[in-house]
Formats: sequence, C-alpha cells, structure tokens
Amino acid sequence: MEHYSTADLENLRRTGVGIEIADWMFGDRPDRARHFAGWDLHDETKPWRVRNVESVRGDRPHLVKVSRLGTALDPSNRAAYLRLLKLERFDHLFDDKNFWQVAVAQHEQLANQYPDNLAALLTSYRTLIAAAPHASDLPDLAATIMGEWLAGGGIPNASMHLVEISDQLGNRYGMPRALLHHTKPSPTVMGTAFASSLELIEDIVMGLSAYLEPLVTSLSPSTWGSLAVRAGGVVLLAFGAPVNSRGPLVVDILSMSGRRVRLDDIGQEAPIPPQAFRDAIAWWTSRLDLVFSQITEPSNYEVEGLYNAPSALERSLNFEQICRSCQVIATTDDEHSRRLALFHVLDSLGGLQRSLDWSKLTSLHENRKLVDDLRSQMPHSVQLVLMPRAEAAVEALEQVQDGFFLPSRRTATGFIRPDKHNVETEVPIATAASEWLRVIRNSQHGYDKTPTSHDRALLAAHTGHIPGRLPDLAWLNLLRILTFPEILKRHPR
Repeated sequence: MEHYSTADLENLRRTGVGIEIADWMFGDRPDRARHFAGWDLHDETKPWRVRNVESVRGDRPHLVKVSRLGTALDPSNRAAYLRLLKLERFDHLFDDKNFWQVAVAQHEQLANQYPDNLAALLTSYRTLIAAAPHASDLPDLAATIMGEWLAGGGIPNASMHLVEISDQLGNRYGMPRALLHHTKPSPTVMGTAFASSLELIEDIVMGLSAYLEPLVTSLSPSTWGSLAVRAGGVVLLAFGAPVNSRGPLVVDILSMSGRRVRLDDIGQEAPIPPQAFRDAIAWWTSRLDLVFSQITEPSNYEVEGLYNAPSALERSLNFEQICRSCQVIATTDDEHSRRLALFHVLDSLGGLQRSLDWSKLTSLHENRKLVDDLRSQMPHSVQLVLMPRAEAAVEALEQVQDGFFLPSRRTATGFIRPDKHNVETEVPIATAASEWLRVIRNSQHGYDKTPTSHDRALLAAHTGHIPGRLPDLAWLNLLRILTFPEILKRHPR
C-alpha cells in the first residue's frame, strides 16, 4: 500500500533556482548531477538552473521505499527474503570479520542466559543482521529469525520489511555540505574530503534511525518493532502487536537517579489488527519519501536568485533534530528530558515553517483542529497505530488549564493577568495556558533578568503540574509534517 496522492505529487513541482557549481564538482557535465543527486540542471545559461528531477513533472521521488519480506506465518521460507540480496553492492564496506565473530558469540551467550527474553532476542537480531559479512548471508539468517525465533517465541504475527535508501538521498544531503566550500576541500587524515557536518546527519547515509525509530515507538511506552541497520537499508521487524517495553523494575541502575514520569499504555478499545502495523510502515515510508524530497529541493533555498547552501544544510539538520527529540520523548521516562525535548521541537518547528509559532503550536483550538485534519487524511488502519499519542497530547494540553487554581484570577470565562503595560486584562484560559508554558520554556534557557509582572502572575496562579503526555505534542507535530509535507515549501528571499 503506497500513499502518494495526486496533490502530493503536484506539490513537488518547482521551477529551478540558479546555482553556481565549481568545475571540480561536475565540470560542464550537468548530466552527472542527475545521476549523482537526482538534480535536473539546465545548461542554457550559467549559473545553472537546478531542481530535483521529481519536481519537473511531479513524479514519485523514490528516495525511500519499503518492501515486505516474510512473516512468521511462513517460517524458514528463504525465497521471501531474497530482496535482501539488493544490499550486496555494499558488501565492500564490511571488511571487519571480527565483528561477525563477536556478534555470534554475543548471540550464543544471550541465548544461553536469557532463552525466553525478548530484549535478548532483539539484541541478537539487530547485531547479527548488522554484522553479517555478506548480504548473501541475510536471506537464510532472516528466515531463521522469523521461523525459529519468532514463530515459536510467542510473536506469531511478526513480519519483516526492508526499507531501502536511495544513494541519491545521501548525495543530496551531501551537496550543500560540499557547496559550503569555495574550493575543493582537501582530504582529512581519515581520507574524508567532504566531512563538513557529516556526523550530524549520518542517519541519512546509514540507517535512518532518527526517522524510523519514532515510528516503531509510536505507542510508547510500548513498542511494536525493532530496526537492524545495514548500509543501504534497514531491516525492520514488526511484532504485529504492541509490546510493553518496561518491566516492573528499572534495569538501568543509573536511571534510578532521574525523576521518572509514569506513563500508562495507550488504551485501545480492541486489539490493533496486525495488518495495521504493516499499513503504518507503508504510510510512514511513503510520507518520508515526500518529506525528503521537499527538504532537499534546491528551489526551497533561493536567496537573491541563487541556491543558498548554508540554509539548505541548516534546515536538513533542523528536521533531523526534531525527529531525534521525538525519539527521546518516546524512549525515556525522565520527566525533565522529555520536557526539554518538547520545547526543542516547538522552538525548531518555526525553522521549517515560519507560521508554526509558539502561539499556534500551544493553542488548544489549533491542536484540536490539527487532530481532525490528520484523521481526515490518514487511513483508518494507520490511525490506530499513530494517532493515540497525538490525541493524548491534546488532552494533556487541556489539562494544563486545570492547574490555574487561584480564585482571585479565575473567572467564569477566563483568567486575569497583567498585560505588557501592566494593566490587569482577562484572557481565555487556553491563552493563559499557552502563556504559562512559554514562561516555563523560557526558564529552561537560564534567563537571569527580572521576571515581569505578567510572568509572576502566571507562575503564582498555577500549580506547576505538567501532564506526563504533554511532551507528545512533539509527536503530533511530526505527524503534521509527514501528513502535510507541502508545508516545507519556501518562497524565494
């Protein structure tokens, strides 16, 4: 099941932007740019006019795609996993044979000590898939994992998927990094010529972890999938049902020092059908494909008629960091870390789309409307997997209003606080909640100036309780970007 509407593809259409490319990159051969980065360059005049090839006619980008391999219902069917052989062209990267030996030894140790432990099984799965020295080893290994480990291990609805990453996607992310240099950069001692900011966006080249981990943790604190990373692709194992990720005790002793928030599992009136998780994978990867096209579209970074490489790099970093913060919120129960990650996302969204300012992002009315908009666009089966946390976040935002306890400032219709001119003014309670959250956000920045009477009134009148699900507003906004990738379009400056 793919999720590309006619409107989605039409929104990819662009006219080109002027770009000055040094001779050391492509010389007088613009066709090389098409092969390398999927860029369409016109050679009528210089500077070149450039845009993504899918922006010419509104075609599918083909930057990310997913294929279902096998399921636990067809155990040991090696033929189902033959698509993994497509990763053979990356075999030259696996030159450390000791890695495989270490992985096998670790698997045997875990199997002996924790034979029925799902976390131990998944650790072995991730390590063995990543360490296999040849892609030709993967079909047998995957069939064994599905047939012997999962089918007989209480996960009968599991399915395995291959998420493939186009070389052009990594190259597109590399173009603005290369164009930061006016001359061809010299190789480093490690032999890397184009190392600028490389490790800040390495997930694009290897694993897509920042972009796929939020998917399989969409029902946090439960999880419903696990990723095994290899060059060129990700082997995604879907359980077919949510699995509680935490036992009754904290395993990591160090984490006992943190202030933990207790999050209940997202309730469902009925069990989620296994097919819904497969639909969610297909929907998510299709939408990522569109998002990556918008993020890497050169004409989105037109400044005074020319392509602006720093702007393109900063925006790609922005999106990855938003995804990472969503990943932190899903995978930690440390209250403070979750709150900081939320504020980071709310602050960063304006860098993707200027209209996404604080007032809009923390407005109860706007967030309720966003939930309705998402439901109108997202297939019902996908909603079962992706929407519960989003709806819980909006409920938590409404609960923030309940923290205003001071009777002298509460009215039947709103809240009384000083405005910027120190005049007592009544505002809707939802507005007061948004303003209070801004005060809390500002405190994270270490402001040392004297608080205003406005801020003091808000702090004095509120209990300070932040509902545990409020940080999932970050998740809601990640769904906004995936569902409506056209918001990433930019006008020339």
